[in-house]
Amino acid sequence: MSSENSSNVPLITIGFTCFNAADTIEYAVKSAQEQTWTNIEILIVDDGSKDDSVDVIHKMMEGDDRIRLIELKPNKGTAIARNTIAENANGEFLTFFDDDDISTPDRAEKQYKRIVEYEKKTGADTVYCYCDRQVINHGETNVDHTGYGIGRTAPEPSGNDVADIILWVPGEDHAHTNQMGSGTMMLRTASFKKTGYFDPQFRRSAELDLAVRAALNGGHFISVPEYLLIQYKTPTTDKSGRKPLDFALTLRRKYKDYLSERWVYWAAIALAYAKFYGTQKNAFMSRLYLLFACLCSPDKILMNRLKKRFSKSS
Repeated sequence: MSSENSSNVPLITIGFTCFNAADTIEYAVKSAQEQTWTNIEILIVDDGSKDDSVDVIHKMMEGDDRIRLIELKPNKGTAIARNTIAENANGEFLTFFDDDDISTPDRAEKQYKRIVEYEKKTGADTVYCYCDRQVINHGETNVDHTGYGIGRTAPEPSGNDVADIILWVPGEDHAHTNQMGSGTMMLRTASFKKTGYFDPQFRRSAELDLAVRAALNGGHFISVPEYLLIQYKTPTTDKSGRKPLDFALTLRRKYKDYLSERWVYWAAIALAYAKFYGTQKNAFMSRLYLLFACLCSPDKILMNRLKKRFSKSS
């Protein structure tokens, strides 16, 4: 356990959204119960589960008064469920755990300390902290890969630079901005409310929309540079077919004014298509849309490509 006394350290709210997770919610919550940070509450929002999830949660509540349960009926979607967590959180700090992942016992403690140390060093008042994660694909047992968090090394990105990388800058993998999952995030509860809640129109990419808004308001993005959870990657309907592309396009359309001011809106749309077709192993279509992006904004797109190539060769 942490050497800190629970009476003199901030309360951390560990929030779970749960949907039909009867087979996984117990071990996920257990990883929260075993945190070394002594002053925690575990807030679970069940989002209209139709299996035995609620019964499993009630059994866990019998032996642990740190657990609270809120039931939403019917299913509202992950964004509203996570917003419900934030609205009902008592903690000064808020972190989201997923209902089918296992966090290491020191996750909350290490993310808290990373935030506080960074705030003292920089004076930043809006800090989003993530962590690395080991990813295991559905039905497998071995680690497939490690996902690296944004800002795990200095200089940690902040402000419009982060918004640009999320929305349109191609090839900027040095900041690991694709690893900003809400299931790895911790921040001050006040910072979350300052940025604004998750946008319910995004059943996917809501965390990226949140990050864009935070970035455009000067937010800082950091990570603990070590894996603090094991993510069990499961297929869902919002990740299938064209859904990822649809949400990527919705994200860019939401910030059309911002992108248009930089003359990169259509380039950003084309890059979303290029990335989608790349994940679909369709090299021809991916390169075609990348070419279109370059034609839309040749000075910016090509310059970023050249900068990346030069930095790798130097």
